[in-house]
Amino acid sequence: MNQAMITDASLYLHRATKNKVYFSDVKILLPSSWPGNSSIQRPTTQSYEKANVIIAEENPKYGDTPYTLQYGGCGEKGRYIHLTPDLILNDSLPIYGKKGPLFVHEWAHLRWGVFNEYNDEKPFYIAINGRIQATRCTKEITGSMKDCSSGSCSNCKIDERTGLYDKRCNFYPHKVQAASSSIMYNQGLENVVEFCDETTHNTQAHQHAEPNVRLQEDVGSDQSQRTSKILLQPTMVLSNQQSHLYRPRAGCFV
Repeated sequence: MNQAMITDASLYLHRATKNKVYFSDVKILLPSSWPGNSSIQRPTTQSYEKANVIIAEENPKYGDTPYTLQYGGCGEKGRYIHLTPDLILNDSLPIYGKKGPLFVHEWAHLRWGVFNEYNDEKPFYIAINGRIQATRCTKEITGSMKDCSSGSCSNCKIDERTGLYDKRCNFYPHKVQAASSSIMYNQGLENVVEFCDETTHNTQAHQHAEPNVRLQEDVGSDQSQRTSKILLQPTMVLSNQQSHLYRPRAGCFV
């Protein structure tokens, strides 16, 4: 496990939760087939079945893209986070951005059951003022809508059937933003360090948010295929309360 990633994630999480939550203890469960040494302790209560984070070879369906197995509804905890060895060890995958914020994005799915604040199937919606907007939180996230499918970018075209931009159109956020949220929309943007809350929530777009439900029957349950299993102990809250008493409402507004 990349220690720097977890350290950065803990600092990022601490700031995102307004100094309430951080990672206090991380235990790595190694495969029994790996050679041991005196510095490695035997597991006590830790087991593969209880792992919060699994590092395993990529799922053919998702490649190196991290995902959280999350069957339940909004607010219900996920099962585990899946990361690949390439994502952990390779620093030349800039598409995913900084690893610390990326981990916090997935941790919010796992621990608090919040959803993504984008939707690849419904990337646009018509706002009250009649304008087409990108599904995002907050609506203060700036960017441009372009069709870059041909190699060069041009203005998007309207699909007459839906009244929205056609499937070749994408919203490209500006790298530098004045808005500080939201982590569940795009944690890779500069200055994005917070979850959406009641004051920044995009009420017109919330029904288009994408549940992070990925039924991974084909992930593979053979423990011998796993590189290592990470067990993250419950996060600590500085008020000495439990982390379940803090939950961002990102992606869970009604």
